[in-house]
Amino acid sequence: MKCGRRITMRIYLRMALCVIATTVLAVAPTAQSAEPSPTADTTEMQDTANDTTQANDPGSAAAEEFMSRYGQVSADSLEQILRADYALCTGDTSRISRDRLFRWKAQIDSMVMDRSYPEKLRIFIASTGMRAHGVRPCEPLVFAERLNRQINEMDSIISAQRIARDRVRDDSTIVAQELSTHKSGPADILNIPAGVSRQAVRIILSDNNIRTINMPDRLQANQVRFENLVTTIAFYFDADDRYTGYEVETEALKAERLDDTVRGWADRLTASFAKRIGPPTSVNRVAFGDIKQGWLSAIARWDRGENRPKTFIGLATHDNLYYAKVVVNY
Repeated sequence: MKCGRRITMRIYLRMALCVIATTVLAVAPTAQSAEPSPTADTTEMQDTANDTTQANDPGSAAAEEFMSRYGQVSADSLEQILRADYALCTGDTSRISRDRLFRWKAQIDSMVMDRSYPEKLRIFIASTGMRAHGVRPCEPLVFAERLNRQINEMDSIISAQRIARDRVRDDSTIVAQELSTHKSGPADILNIPAGVSRQAVRIILSDNNIRTINMPDRLQANQVRFENLVTTIAFYFDADDRYTGYEVETEALKAERLDDTVRGWADRLTASFAKRIGPPTSVNRVAFGDIKQGWLSAIARWDRGENRPKTFIGLATHDNLYYAKVVVNY
């Protein structure tokens, strides 16, 4: 006898799904708007809607129809099944109202009746290996939506990769053209010659993983290793955005670190440039009182010569902090 009751209950639950679908088709208008997403509860109507609104709601009507025919117990059993489907397909595990749940089910039923559903079901079964009788109505809809999203995301990735490849090719062409007409010298940083365009300088720095800040008269790169020192480098340009020179500044330290650290940095930079472009034209001893804010107190100077830009290396101060500095003017 108990077995017969369970079989009868299963029949009632299957009939319930048909009742809901039939009610939806009877109540819903013939003209349909754009297909809603099965992964979201698109009915944002408040659960406290008035009786007139609920009377015109296909989901609420279906719930009332089922309850009136089969009773509260069967309605509760169907509700548990629908809540499991709702959580699976929307990802929402909160306990929504029964009317809202049946409204969602009514939407799924209308999407199942769409002529595109059989193809979605076929693709879902072929992709998952599930048997048709074990598929929840909403699963092919969710699967199709996610598949379309993945396809769109992949298309976006492929498009971005194509754009990146085109940009790299264009950048390489720009740099090659610039370097073919401008020759590098021993004083150049990263072999960037004088006279090349701002764009070419930016590309070369980017290729060397050096990030720059674009300013009206210069490109500034912070935290750059130069001669084993952490420095800030500014690359300067003229009115035509052509590269005219650069400045290198070391870390700025307090006055008590001037003699034992900052002067040592300046000497190291002087020795490095002497190897690059030859001995300096003049060398000066700079006392503490000679270092003024807004001025470079040069300890070494190179006059412009063959394959050699005008170059200064010295000490500078700002806000009572002291640092070594290189100035190269092409």
